[in-house]
Parts: sequence; C-alpha cells; structure tokens
Amino acid sequence: MRILSEAEVKACIDLRRLLDVLADGFQALSGGKVVNPARPQLDIPQAGYSLAMPAWMAGMHLTVKIVNVFEGNIARGIPSHLATIH
Repeated sequence: MRILSEAEVKACIDLRRLLDVLADGFQALSGGKVVNPARPQLDIPQAGYSLAMPAWMAGMHLTVKIVNVFEGNIARGIPSHLATIH
C-alpha cells in the first residue's frame, strides 16, 4: 500500500477531469446503475466508529471505502478520521 501526502494527491488530480468523472458517477447512481448498499456502522464504545461503503457498477471494479472516526484523537494531536479506499 502506498500512502500519499496531500501535495502528492493534488499533483495527481486534474480538477476539471475529476469534476467530470464525479458528474458521470452521480448520473450513474441516480440512474440506478450503481449497487451501493446502506453503509454499516460498527460502534466502538467510548472510542469511535467505523463505516464501510461498498459500491459496484457493471464493467467496473468493486470499491470499498472504509472510514474510522475517533474524535478523541484530536486531543492527542492526531487525525480524528482515517479513510482508505480499496
């Protein structure tokens, strides 16, 4: 796995192309072409929670975004949210 910095991500993205692709994705979603079940939430008592967001469209790859949220991390000087996309 490779972890990209904010600057590396910005260097890889053509904003105009990104907006076009997002528009295509939302059109496919609203047209019923995307399978994306309700996201499950796993609660971690007194700590935080984790969310899984799977999606698939015919002819495309299966994708899952996982987000972990631990608000207490802010007081420790580390990010409260960590997300990965597979």
